Formats: sequence, C-alpha cells, structure tokens
Amino acid sequence: MKRIFYIILGIFVLALLGCSNKTIEPNSAEMKLQIDKYNSDVQLLKSSNTELRNENSTLKMQIDEFHSPKENPVSIPIGWKIYRYLEYEYEVAYPEDYSPSISGGHSVVANPEYEMRLSLLPKDNLPLVDIDSVTIDTFQSVDNFIKIKFKDEMIIGGSLSVNNVNYGIYKPKDDHYYFVFFSNKSHIFQISSSSKEFLQKIAGTFKFI
Repeated sequence: MKRIFYIILGIFVLALLGCSNKTIEPNSAEMKLQIDKYNSDVQLLKSSNTELRNENSTLKMQIDEFHSPKENPVSIPIGWKIYRYLEYEYEVAYPEDYSPSISGGHSVVANPEYEMRLSLLPKDNLPLVDIDSVTIDTFQSVDNFIKIKFKDEMIIGGSLSVNNVNYGIYKPKDDHYYFVFFSNKSHIFQISSSSKEFLQKIAGTFKFI
C-alpha cells in the first residue's frame, strides 16, 4: 500500500510540476514581450526627445533672429563711436571727431513737450546733428506731431531705410534743414541736420535698446 501511495504521490507531484511549467513558460514569454515593448517605448521616447530638442534649438534661433535681424543689421561705419542714451532707451553712432553733448532741448516756454537734446558736435567746420526727445502724449503719432508743430511747412525731401523700414526725410519748404523722426511708446525722436547726407548716416545707426 505504501508503494502504491508513493507512486500516486509521485504522479501527483509530477502533475503539479507539469502544471507549474506550463504556467511559468507562458508568463516568461509574456514578460519577454513586455520587456521588448518597454525597450521599444524607451527608444521611441529618446527619439521624440531628440526631435523636441532640435525643434527648441530651431525656435530659439528664429527668436534670436527676430530680435536681432541679421539680414540688415544697423550699419556702423568703421571707427565710429556709439552713444547709449539709457534714459531714453536708444543708441546712436557718430564719427570719432565728434563729441556728444546733452542739453535741455528747446525753450521750455515755447516748446514744453521737448525734453532733452543730444547734440553731436564736430571739432572742425562740419555739420552738427541734434536729436530731440519729445513726449508723445500730446501728439500720439509722428504724423500728428509734424502737422501740429510744422503746420504745412514740411515736405518730403527723400527717404531712409533702417532695418527694412522706410522713413521719410523731411525739410521745410523754404529751408535747407533736414529731419528724420523715430518713435516708441513714450517718445518721438527728432533727428535734424543741415546736411542731408550726414543726417542719413547718423539716422542709419539709430537703434532702440
């Protein structure tokens, strides 16, 4: 009887082992599939991450180019110096034989809207340039400023391109003095000189900062 019992027990154990093997094998195969899928997902994520980094680099380059145009940067002649007027957030270049000078602008009584004037003064008998800052509140725009301050006395005497934007060069009808106007949210900047050619060179270096 004991022998029969051990035989039956052995058969039962073998049956259990067989069932266990059948259970383990499918689980092992399934686990292998899961590991393969995981590895595939990891590779896909790495590839996507690389593409995102490339896109971010491209976007950053585009943003940099937008803020600092490279096609037509402000052209500064060799040997010129740069004056940065931080209070009014602009800079302008000038020849090395000129000196910048700050004054109170026009008459406060006659023209209270005029604030500070930057004059580029020559050492020799050369044309000077004045850059006047004017509060924009009263005028709202350059066009209104010209109409109000100069009435109908101004005519277009040429044009100037700065960073792909065209600006008119104005002059009084009966005078050979030339003006270019720039503006931002708070001020109008009036650049003037008796020399049209020199005015174009100076105004061509004007830049908001």
